[in-house]
Amino acid sequence: MRSSRRSERALRRTLPSLSVGLTVLALSSAACVASTAPPSRGAPSPQVNFGSLALGQISVRHSPDRPALTLVVREGDPAAAVAVAVFTEGGAQRTTALSAITEARLRDAGFANVDTRPDPDGYRVRTLVSSPEQAAAFVIAARAAMTTPIAAGSKELTLAKHRVDLLRSRPYDSPLQAQMARCTCELGATPGEATLDPLSPAGLASIESLRKSSHTVARVAFAAVGSSRHGQSATAALEGAPVWDRGSPPDDPWPANDQIGVHPLATQSDAEANLTIAVRVHDPYAATAIAERAAAQDSPLLTRLSNASWWRLARVTATVRPRGACISFKLDRERTDDPAPTESDAARVAGLVAHEVQTELAEARADGSVAGLQVLKAPDPRDAAALAAWWSLSARLEGGTEKVAIDLGLPPPRLTASDGAAALDARVAESQKRFTGDVQKARDAWTRTVVEPRTRVETGQGELWVLAASPCGVLSDTERDAGITALAAVASAYGHDGIDHVTLEPWITADGVGVLAHALPQQGEGSHALARRVADAAARAIITRRIPERALTIARGKLLAMVERPSSPFGPGFGSLASVMAPSHPSWIAPFGSQESLAKAGLNTASYRWASLADGPIRVAVLANVDQKQADAAVRAMDRWMLRRVDGARACPPLPPVSEAASGARDTTVRATSASPVALVGVSIKSPDSEALTMLDLLAEGLDGADGWLARALSSLPGARASVRVTGGSRLAALVVDIECPESTLDDAIRQVRGTVQRLAKGAATAANLARAAQRLADRDLRARLDPRRRVADLWLARADHRPAVSIDRWNSWMRSSLDDANVSTVRVLAAEPSAPQD
Repeated sequence: MRSSRRSERALRRTLPSLSVGLTVLALSSAACVASTAPPSRGAPSPQVNFGSLALGQISVRHSPDRPALTLVVREGDPAAAVAVAVFTEGGAQRTTALSAITEARLRDAGFANVDTRPDPDGYRVRTLVSSPEQAAAFVIAARAAMTTPIAAGSKELTLAKHRVDLLRSRPYDSPLQAQMARCTCELGATPGEATLDPLSPAGLASIESLRKSSHTVARVAFAAVGSSRHGQSATAALEGAPVWDRGSPPDDPWPANDQIGVHPLATQSDAEANLTIAVRVHDPYAATAIAERAAAQDSPLLTRLSNASWWRLARVTATVRPRGACISFKLDRERTDDPAPTESDAARVAGLVAHEVQTELAEARADGSVAGLQVLKAPDPRDAAALAAWWSLSARLEGGTEKVAIDLGLPPPRLTASDGAAALDARVAESQKRFTGDVQKARDAWTRTVVEPRTRVETGQGELWVLAASPCGVLSDTERDAGITALAAVASAYGHDGIDHVTLEPWITADGVGVLAHALPQQGEGSHALARRVADAAARAIITRRIPERALTIARGKLLAMVERPSSPFGPGFGSLASVMAPSHPSWIAPFGSQESLAKAGLNTASYRWASLADGPIRVAVLANVDQKQADAAVRAMDRWMLRRVDGARACPPLPPVSEAASGARDTTVRATSASPVALVGVSIKSPDSEALTMLDLLAEGLDGADGWLARALSSLPGARASVRVTGGSRLAALVVDIECPESTLDDAIRQVRGTVQRLAKGAATAANLARAAQRLADRDLRARLDPRRRVADLWLARADHRPAVSIDRWNSWMRSSLDDANVSTVRVLAAEPSAPQD
């Protein structure tokens, strides 16, 4: 039985005269290529597991001499329903003919509204019944219809021929498509297959042989859905009738190899390509759960496809069988100007889909409750009966290892009048060769981990934390678009915050930009499920290709509020200081940008920048709260979302040209509305290593505080005060001194600050100064690391938990070489001058 997200109307359009049976869920099998049956563990299992949720509502009656009967007790439907399912392994033509004969006989027996759905390997018959007596009558009539031999000239053969003729009018595009139809449930005629004529002696003999082998205890199952009285009547009818032939269980052979095919579509040359992927899997319950999840609107597969390709998922189908199950995907390519060969593009998507199935199988925790829920939630009792009957025939034999069949349909090539059939064959062979090679490369690419993982276990913590970010950071931001990367990060985090009850926060530094995701476990949620939920939320935000316009508007407002306010640490003065110290890349110091650049940033530009980060290297840091396996589960979940490149290369863009500030530009003044007089003095450090960053932090602590160097230097200036911070990253770092004082003493304050820096550059620090600074830095680090945000950031940045010890000689030596006056810049922020009066 398959789980399919196609409407009844759509199925009827496919084969209007044949699709008269089960349309929401129907029988099919996986792509059956060169096949071998894996060794069985012994006798077939007689029972399907409908799970604990179905206890008391679904029961299965088994007998060695009669088909299985599944009873589903439920009230409220305007009519009860009965169904019978048959597994034939007879191929599309013979199964279609046999189902038509059974249908015709049931109609003659008084069940005028019976409908039938054949597939290449079986069929189901279902109908509504108005009373328990009619349910019993259906069981008796179905037995007679199935066990009575087919006589030459009987009228039911006319319906069988009509159905087979309809089938022949819908040929498959390729032999591989015909094989995969056992997974996709699409009926059609196999190219090159001999036509079955039910009216001929040979055709009649073939159908009769299939009837005898298929209508047996081992291959037939009944189901009744309704009140307990309906079930009791159906049971009595089955047990009171003569015994059935036990028959032999189905082989249901397993594909021996993967298969890849290309065929020209039987359409106009301007048609779009399509792609069919069928995966045979060993676990029928997991297959059903995977298909339902894949078809959900917010599924990882749909999200990844929409963000990574021009392909649209048209249909996903899960098919449970006696041996394992099959999942099939049908994708259509949208019209695009992408110059990449369709074969290469399709191969990349096929690799993505196959990997998604493998990942879901590895993570799936499905059991018989999947089958039980499918039956119970079917709104139409006929669907519930057909599902129950087919499930009772399924999951009886041991499955094998996963096998994949992939078929690409391409628009026919444009040929000239002089081109013959050989030219078309040559084009198809060329496409086949390219596609086969590209599929292998794409699948190989999915065997390699893309994200760079860094994990730590903090047992007993309340939340699990995942920081996913690009180490490219704000590398690409220039003076023209400063802040665009930060804008995209804030917008993406805001746009995805709260989904699946996961909190998302933007994480923006000079060395990394991404999202920070964290959540508490939900009631009954396991540690691995929590890891996947949090990592999935982070990944969705990272890989999004189109930032919602509303999210961008809100993000822009938040950042503008930070950079426009003169009193903000990131206000106009800070932006001007960043432009002075790093003229071509102010975001390396001030990653949030400026008012001008943020106001000009458009939706397309922000989306493009964010997408370019997702296409590059991604590092993920995980603070697990249970064990290392939980951390590993989060990394795997994150990695599954990342796009793959066949060449495996994911690198930051080349570093744009870096320009130096002109010597005269290192002392500047900014006018701001309603600004109180402030000044910023910055000391820039190029390409600092971890030791240099520690030295810089120690310098900041030595300058700061009530008894620090700055407080003493400004003590003679009434109303003057200063604070210190360190900003930037591994490409360019800066110590920034923020000065507040009356405008009349602002220049004096600047001179005092610069004088202090100059004295330190000459080795003025003492051992006592170092001890004070080191203690303050240790206290500051401790307070900061109380927050998991700091700990996961340190993990991502590979910062050590403890700073290395620094000697006074080494500190003074570093300050002598680094605090050169050429590295010092100053910005004054003064109130805007009043406008001249208008005449």
